[in-house]
Amino acid sequence: MKSRRTEEEFMEELAALFLAQGVSALTVADIAARLRCSRRRIYALAATKEELFLLVARRLFDILVREGHEVVKGESDLSVAITAYLGVGARASARISVAYLADLDASEKGRQLFDDYQLARLRGMEHLIDEGVARGHFASHNSRLVAESLLGAAQRLRRPRFLAEAGLTLEQAFQELYTLVLDGLLVKGPRTATEPAAGQGLDAPVGLAGHAAPVWPGSQAGGAAEQVERILEKMTTR
Repeated sequence: MKSRRTEEEFMEELAALFLAQGVSALTVADIAARLRCSRRRIYALAATKEELFLLVARRLFDILVREGHEVVKGESDLSVAITAYLGVGARASARISVAYLADLDASEKGRQLFDDYQLARLRGMEHLIDEGVARGHFASHNSRLVAESLLGAAQRLRRPRFLAEAGLTLEQAFQELYTLVLDGLLVKGPRTATEPAAGQGLDAPVGLAGHAAPVWPGSQAGGAAEQVERILEKMTTR
């Protein structure tokens, strides 16, 4: 007989269910059936399905904040560190369905939870920017301004209505935002007006010291400029 799942395994399965389907369309009976458990086990965690949803979301966001700190530990190259740090958020956004996003946005507590998560992530980025500027890896921008700009943009980009109007997934929107920010932060290498970096066309996105701007896992390199333009147009017209 298979042993009882640990609490961690059970919470991971709950998170996977909610990330894929949200919570509003599910009943407690549905959740119990999908996870092959008793309702008693669910009610031992929270009194309602809405409270359970927020509990699981908070746990997930806490894990992502810790993961962001872990991936930059011991990394001396700040351009690699900040790319890895932002990659944690980009990969996480790939798991978030429209239903999950809508259910978080539907309640004040859900919106506050997402706000707190994004703020914690951006405070970590602020520290990386300060380090990068001090070492001469990043152009000299005010780290608080960059972080606050990112937070404001992220809070708008996650809105289901915006994503639908822009024709983007949350993952695509964050990928383009991160690429846009990195391309503005990273110091460019010497380049003549007529000489692209080796192996790049004239239209290729450029990052640190003439290297190609990061292409996040699962993203498409082509059309990035057009997607960024669409994002900025939507943000300025809403």
